[in-house]
Amino acid sequence: MKYRTVFLVIALLLSGVMHAQNHPTAWWQSPISDSISAIPSIVFEDSMVYVDSIEKSELFTVISTYCNQQVPNESAVWHLMVNDGALYGLTTQSIRSGHLSMRYRPYRTTGPIISTIQMTIPEESVAEHIGLYVGAMGDLPSTVGLSEVMCYNMRLSPSQSLSIQSYMAIKYGAMLGKVDYLDGHQNVVWDYARNRQHHHRIAGV
Repeated sequence: MKYRTVFLVIALLLSGVMHAQNHPTAWWQSPISDSISAIPSIVFEDSMVYVDSIEKSELFTVISTYCNQQVPNESAVWHLMVNDGALYGLTTQSIRSGHLSMRYRPYRTTGPIISTIQMTIPEESVAEHIGLYVGAMGDLPSTVGLSEVMCYNMRLSPSQSLSIQSYMAIKYGAMLGKVDYLDGHQNVVWDYARNRQHHHRIAGV
């Protein structure tokens, strides 16, 4: 029996994502030479803020691409600080909020992971300063390669989130699962229902 690998090449331009209906409040890409699928990434040994000018809002959406280099050890990815107090934190195994945490493990893989976290800052929190920090979180070290983060001070619709996830998945070679891929204007550019037998190796130029 002969096996055939089908490569689907589609064009998802960053300009389409960035010029769609909603723009990220903050957008960051790694300039360092370490890489995820040949795209630059950086490992933050210490905690540091890379965005400290996020607009005040009760709602936030953070979409990030990272690669855990020490599976299955838990590693810090990023944490949101409000008035110098940690309100939310994402690790490779959980989402932490105050003293509560919930399991977070989208894929058991050493490959790139795309996480989408939507959160609400409680109304009683007087948010005078909001900062998004990466790297170590308290006594929890960070051993992830972080390549790209987009932060929105609003709640995105499922199609808006999927268009950004599609861009990141094709760029970094990550798996989105059994879903359609959307461009920056939420148009379907790859249809899972029509290509369900060949959905593991989607490439883009």
